[in-house]
Amino acid sequence: TPRLQLLRAVLLMGSTVLNFTALRYLPLTTTIAIFFAVPLVVCLLSVPVLGERVGPRRLAAVLVGFAGVLNIVRPWSTTFEPALFLSIGATLGAAGYFVLTRRIAGIDSNAVTQCYTAGVATLALAGPAALLWHWPAGAIDWALLIMIGSLGMLGHSMLTRAHENVEASVLAPMVYSQIIYVTLFGWLLFDSVPDTRTLLGVLIIVASGLYASS
Repeated sequence: TPRLQLLRAVLLMGSTVLNFTALRYLPLTTTIAIFFAVPLVVCLLSVPVLGERVGPRRLAAVLVGFAGVLNIVRPWSTTFEPALFLSIGATLGAAGYFVLTRRIAGIDSNAVTQCYTAGVATLALAGPAALLWHWPAGAIDWALLIMIGSLGMLGHSMLTRAHENVEASVLAPMVYSQIIYVTLFGWLLFDSVPDTRTLLGVLIIVASGLYASS
C-alpha cells in the first residue's frame, strides 16, 4: 500500500495548505461551512474506491447538500470571491483523505500510517517553511505549537483506528460537531459571526449529510 499511503498523505497536505491559504481571504465560518460538504463527497467516492453501496436516497441527499454549498458560495453573485475555490479544493482533498484512510485501515499499522502522513508533508514543505520561518516569540507560542502538533497526531491516530471498524460514509458526518467549536472560537477570537445565508447553507448541508449516513 505505499502508493495509497503516499496519495493519502499528499491529499491531506494539499487540503491543509489550501485551507490555510483560503483563511487569508475568507472568514473562518465560510471556510468551515464549505468543509461540511466533506461527508457528501465521501459518500460519492465510497462507491468507486471502497465498493460501498449508495442508493437513490443517499444520492438525493448529496444533491440537496450540494444545493446548500451553492447557497453559501453563490457563484452567480456579483460579489463572488475566487478564493472560495481554495476552500472547495480543501474539501475535495479532505474527502479523498477520509476515503483512503478507510481503504488502508487494518492493512498497515497505525504507526506506519502516521509516519507517512507526517513524513511526506515534512519533506515537501521543509524548503518553503525554512524560507518563511519565524521563531516563536515566547514560551506560550512554543506551547501552542507543541499542542497543535500533539493534538493533530492524536486526532489522526484515532481517525485511522475508527476507520478500521466503521464505514467512511458513516464516520464522515462527525465533522459536523466542529460547527459548535468553530462558531464559538470564531466569535471569541476573530469577531466572526456567520450570516444568515451561511447558517442556512450549513443547516442544509448538515441535514443532508446526516440523512445520507443514516
